[in-house]
Amino acid sequence: MIHRLIKGASHTICIDSNANCAGMTASVEQVSRQMQANPRIKRALVIGSDYVTPHADKNDPVYYANFGDAAAAVILEQAEDVVGFIDSIYQTDPCVCDNSKFPCAGLAKLGKQGVAAGEFNVKFIPFDNSICIDAASESIRTLLSNNNIAPEAIKAACFSQFSLPNILEMCEKVGIDRNVAVYIGDEFGYTSTSSPFIALHKAVTTGKIERGDKVLFWTVGAGWQNVAFVIEY
Repeated sequence: MIHRLIKGASHTICIDSNANCAGMTASVEQVSRQMQANPRIKRALVIGSDYVTPHADKNDPVYYANFGDAAAAVILEQAEDVVGFIDSIYQTDPCVCDNSKFPCAGLAKLGKQGVAAGEFNVKFIPFDNSICIDAASESIRTLLSNNNIAPEAIKAACFSQFSLPNILEMCEKVGIDRNVAVYIGDEFGYTSTSSPFIALHKAVTTGKIERGDKVLFWTVGAGWQNVAFVIEY
């Protein structure tokens, strides 16, 4: 649909991917890797969007009270004499994979029987959302160490906007000054998959980063899976 709306060229790769809240960060990482391996791909458009409100029960403390509906898009481009994408790291632990589901009734029921009210809402069973912080901070320290990047070289940290305390704890554990972290959750709510890139937009438009600065991305998808990468903007 998007290819049609933008009148895309015929020799275009179109992929629809899902990694829960980590989706857009994972997609940018995957597309960057593919572009590095395939010189014929000159540009890529990556879009992240969530529209959770219609599927959230008004009594839900997370999906209704915390989430904001939003979309973000970035264009990645092959260029000479620039660093761009540097490296990435993933870490997966399925210990809470049953705590967040959509639809809660499962897709198998769709079309086979009557659907009761709420069966196709998001289902959330509360758990400690800081569960991944130790693992994520270890991953980021490994990512920076593997690429000989000192924490103080990071000029902006575009992290998951789910929780400000999580962002500040991540900065402390990684050794990044908390002022480097970009926070937009108080303005837009938690915009799920797009949240690190709405934070990037704020970093760019406010002059927090300039061309050549190193920017660190990190987010986590329900289940859970940490995704982090570092770029030279």
